[in-house]
Amino acid sequence: MARRARSRLDDVLDAWACWLAQGEGAQLIGSSQLGRLMDGALPGSGGSADVVCMAAFPIEERVEAAVIGIAREDLLTADVLRLEYNAAFERVCDRRGIARYEPSRAEQVHKALLLDVSVRTYKRRLASARELIEQRVLA
Repeated sequence: MARRARSRLDDVLDAWACWLAQGEGAQLIGSSQLGRLMDGALPGSGGSADVVCMAAFPIEERVEAAVIGIAREDLLTADVLRLEYNAAFERVCDRRGIARYEPSRAEQVHKALLLDVSVRTYKRRLASARELIEQRVLA
């Protein structure tokens, strides 16, 4: 089976995973402007509409916000994306009770088993997540 060509989406998702691994995205939910915006907690400005341009946020933060949105709609799809890119996979492992997960050695078959889905379902969910990120972040 031929591998697909590397795309801009691959670069963006890799950067997102690195950003989370460095701990820069750890405080995103609820503490950044984007997190507060997503939670509906940004104060108004006395009658005039505040305009927040998503392009003003770093691409990694926009990806994380999109993944959080995906998780609200379909948690398994977000979990597949996190495990595939090893992006905050600890959250997935904690929530699902997965012990002894070694991300550097795990292949898609192993990850699918951990999530209790078939490899075909895993790949389908991964493709869906990638498409949603491309639509929500790169479009």
